[in-house]
Amino acid sequence: MGTYESDIKIEKSSVDKIILPVPKDANNKQIHLIIEIKDDNKIAKLDDYRRVVLDVN
Repeated sequence: MGTYESDIKIEKSSVDKIILPVPKDANNKQIHLIIEIKDDNKIAKLDDYRRVVLDVN
């Protein structure tokens, strides 16, 4: 996965927009976020996953 190995706490992670605190020791590292998207359709609920890769400079 990413080269930054520590966990990053994301507050209020279930809202449309988040604030991602980038740790100071993440410089020149890569952070991978896995985004989970859920559909509340009553007929067929769908889940989808996306990866966001951040290069911290």
